[in-house]
Amino acid sequence: MLESVIRSIDFIEENLRSPLSVETIAAQAANYSPYHFVRVFSSLTGETPGSYLRKRRLSEAAQALVNSNRPLVEIAAEFQFQSHAAFTRSFKAQFGLPPAEHRRTQKFLHLAPRAVVLQSEFGHPPGMEPRLVDFPALHLVGVRYHGDSSGGELERVWQQFGEKMAQSLLAAQPRRTFGLWVYPDSFQTSRDFDYLAGLAVEGLDAVPQGMVERRLAARRYAVFEHVGSLRNIRRTYVYAYGEWLPHSGLKPAAQYDLEGYDERFTGPDRGDSILSILIPVE
Repeated sequence: MLESVIRSIDFIEENLRSPLSVETIAAQAANYSPYHFVRVFSSLTGETPGSYLRKRRLSEAAQALVNSNRPLVEIAAEFQFQSHAAFTRSFKAQFGLPPAEHRRTQKFLHLAPRAVVLQSEFGHPPGMEPRLVDFPALHLVGVRYHGDSSGGELERVWQQFGEKMAQSLLAAQPRRTFGLWVYPDSFQTSRDFDYLAGLAVEGLDAVPQGMVERRLAARRYAVFEHVGSLRNIRRTYVYAYGEWLPHSGLKPAAQYDLEGYDERFTGPDRGDSILSILIPVE
């Protein structure tokens, strides 16, 4: 897996000025399906391949703006932006100012460097090999979030979930709590996902105000146990998607996964804490 991700980074860097899609990177450089490739690449680099490609193109374009007198539209085309307007929008969204202003003022920008993947990210994490478990259908009710995980939003989602639990009849339900991560097709180019901090419910007639529901079909899951602080959970995801799954003879059955919390979860920073990561497989 390490070699595949490094090859994909090399491939992206060599093709910053060429037409390039996530599907092409996955097939030619990593030999993974696009969905599997996006999950592995994101786990190891903190970026989706599409987001990384865009940031690297904009960073190289920013340097070209101050190191040459070439027209902006020419630089935009070189780095595969379809128009001057599209280039300007992306540049401003990334750096906070339009490209023409950057050329004029040459302000310091935080450019995106080439990604570096460390060997220390790999290896078998603490915990067990996964179990294959056939789960019945799940009816989840909770608080939804859409976006990325860069600003502590998920902690606030769980706080809101706890507050609404206390205010509703859900407190009487059996405590089967899950974090549901749903990865839309747009996750290939952005890091935005849908997340639900929720409770598995039975016989619920109405969803409490301010909450949403999500129904998951009965599926087989590979269940990994993450032991210890959540600060190290990335290692478990890297192992699950990057090491175990490619050699298991199975493949992801849906574009989501679950984190399951029960009485074994004793806190986000406790060394004895355990949570389950459930990946739907077929």
